[in-house]
Amino acid sequence: MNRLAQALALGSLILLNACGGGSEDAPPVVAVPLPPPPVQLALDAGNYQGAMRSALEWSDAAFSYAKLGADTADRLINTPLNLPPVFPCPISGSASISLSDRNRNRILNDGDTLSIFMDRCVSNTIVATGVVRVEVISAEPLGDGRTFQLLVHIVDLALGSGNPADAAPTINLAATLDFSYTTDFDHYVLTFGEYRRTLSGQEQSVSNLVIDYLQRYDTQSYDYLLQGTLGSVGNSGEFRVTTPLSFTGTIGAFPNAGRLGLSGAANSTARVSEEGAAAANSAAVLVSVDTNGDGVADSEVPEFAWTQLSQPGMFSSLRGRLKLGFLPIP
Repeated sequence: MNRLAQALALGSLILLNACGGGSEDAPPVVAVPLPPPPVQLALDAGNYQGAMRSALEWSDAAFSYAKLGADTADRLINTPLNLPPVFPCPISGSASISLSDRNRNRILNDGDTLSIFMDRCVSNTIVATGVVRVEVISAEPLGDGRTFQLLVHIVDLALGSGNPADAAPTINLAATLDFSYTTDFDHYVLTFGEYRRTLSGQEQSVSNLVIDYLQRYDTQSYDYLLQGTLGSVGNSGEFRVTTPLSFTGTIGAFPNAGRLGLSGAANSTARVSEEGAAAANSAAVLVSVDTNGDGVADSEVPEFAWTQLSQPGMFSSLRGRLKLGFLPIP
């Protein structure tokens, strides 16, 4: 039977069943139940500081992996890729690089997808297994720099120390990233970000992630905006994060202005803000929680140490945060 006859026969069967024909003894169609809605975290005095810490740490981790894709594209754009199908990693293990080369010029440019596959690839002291994939939607000159539109995927990337006693987390990321830079600035806008980190069966996740991060080197200043939904399998639920007022400050220092808001179950909210006494203390920030949405803080710390929420590296120079060391690229 040729393909046309097969298709017609299949179509006839579908129509017959759709119209109620066929055997009366055919089993009924069983609907697959929808998964239960995620449990929302009720923010309270006992958990809101941990939720704030998670919001900053997990989102920054997702940003770092998206930035890895941007750094890879920027390093290899307009570069001929004449590599063997499989090649050894610097210390041990193997890797391969494939190029979906739309215009067949053997050079990474607009419309191409670069994939890096690693199999226990040891570079420096890191053991990497998994896939880093970057699709270049567009890449154009911008002054003395460049502007990119990228799709970045990290697929089942396990990063370990090589010590069998140390469990390696597995990272998955899917994000759309607009990246532009010149001598004077770096600007990353991450949208539609989905990030998962799994370790020993426990999963951390960030969905619907948006990060807009601008650093200006001519003024040594930054502007950072964040929003997304965070959750953890096996924990008490998920919560929403927004930035009503961008965090701003001097590169290398904690913010001196801005506000981050969290919202959870039962109208509970929390905030991290540079206001009150904390506004005059570069090492501190106000944190508070409203457990029932009545507008009154049920717990508040006027000067909470920034180091309890985030590492200084989150606001350090983005040009000093390259994470290409474990990637076996030329």
